[in-house]
Amino acid sequence: MILQLLDIGGSGVKAVKILDVCDINHHLHVTLLERGIKNLKYLDVSDALNHYKISHYSNVDWNNFAQWASRKGLLDADLIGISCAGFILPDKKVELFSTGGWHNKEIVKEIHEYKPHSKVFLINDAEAHLMAHDGLNQNPTMSISLGTSLGFAISNNNGEIMRSLNGINYDLGEMILPTRAENNKVWWALGSSGLQSLQKTYGNIEGTKHFGSRLGSFLITLCSIFRPTSIVFSGGITASCWEAFKVPMETEFNTQKPSWLNSVTFSKSPYSDNAALIGIGNYVKKHF
Repeated sequence: MILQLLDIGGSGVKAVKILDVCDINHHLHVTLLERGIKNLKYLDVSDALNHYKISHYSNVDWNNFAQWASRKGLLDADLIGISCAGFILPDKKVELFSTGGWHNKEIVKEIHEYKPHSKVFLINDAEAHLMAHDGLNQNPTMSISLGTSLGFAISNNNGEIMRSLNGINYDLGEMILPTRAENNKVWWALGSSGLQSLQKTYGNIEGTKHFGSRLGSFLITLCSIFRPTSIVFSGGITASCWEAFKVPMETEFNTQKPSWLNSVTFSKSPYSDNAALIGIGNYVKKHF
């Protein structure tokens, strides 16, 4: 039994193929096919990534993605899990993925034209970051991924992904922040461009602290609406700048926190840049 995981984002595609999940977890030297598909539940995806090569592709043929992926051997699997930036519709079309120029792209259907017998799972990349930490925090858990932009997802009390009423994933990028940033939309002000702008103005350390304060103020708005118990942070900015922005973020949050809002636990993801791959793997396990 082969599990292929794909993380599709603004910088390209990250991919890993897991060939034998039982060997990874139990050293039994038998395959899922021999033991039965139900044993997929034993897969520790984060551990599996230590045993298999993660490939990076920056030169992607977005217009003919399924054909390109098939040529690269990325569809040669029984189960294919895809984490994709943008809006994912309930019928598993990608409504909008700006980097690839995708509009209502039927990516699952296109993959099935090349691999009709493979089972394909598709979720938004921020939701994949959330699923990477499934079971690690007290629910409801909010996931904030900080990179080119800010990714947001939240679970309910049972750890299931919450979505908007029409079944589409949340996206906060177009929200406006009360800030003096040259671009006050969330995707810019709380993404890498906003961080770099602050670092250019104040220096690397002080600029990152200002970024943390900006983030802490925004989290008050989110927590007032969604009432999470835990917030886990992931993504490239978190991996490189956590120690610098954590305290200013928490200080600003606690300064603005209304008395009626319950305490929230902040934590850094242990998975660095691989959270989306781990998350889509966990999602496949949970929903297969």
